[in-house]
Amino acid sequence: MKAAIPHLMAVITVPVTFMACTQKDYTNITNPGFTQPEISIIMPAPGDTLRGLVPISAQALDSAVISHIEFYIDGVMPDSQAADSSAPYEYLWNTVDYTDGHHLIFARGWTCIPSKPSGPKWPKS
Repeated sequence: MKAAIPHLMAVITVPVTFMACTQKDYTNITNPGFTQPEISIIMPAPGDTLRGLVPISAQALDSAVISHIEFYIDGVMPDSQAADSSAPYEYLWNTVDYTDGHHLIFARGWTCIPSKPSGPKWPKS
């Protein structure tokens, strides 16, 4: 009789959220001409059977400056290593820490677009 082999199924969707960075000189600044860049999870594919250490990769589909991308499993950022600040954006997911079944993987991107607005928000020297 063969022993059952445990497996982990991942259902991947990519709800993407972009957040503005807070920098010392650029806080609460809006840029009306700014279009949110898009990111896409390129690996693993939806419906893949995963086990062990699984690389998750994302790419930015826009020329905007990406500060970093965070990876989430089932709505939770697994650890501090799940954020990557340079392309290619990657995270090594240890599936051993999760139960067998379907899991949701999504990515959240952060971007910093400094601009020189008018008004009192701009730092004065």
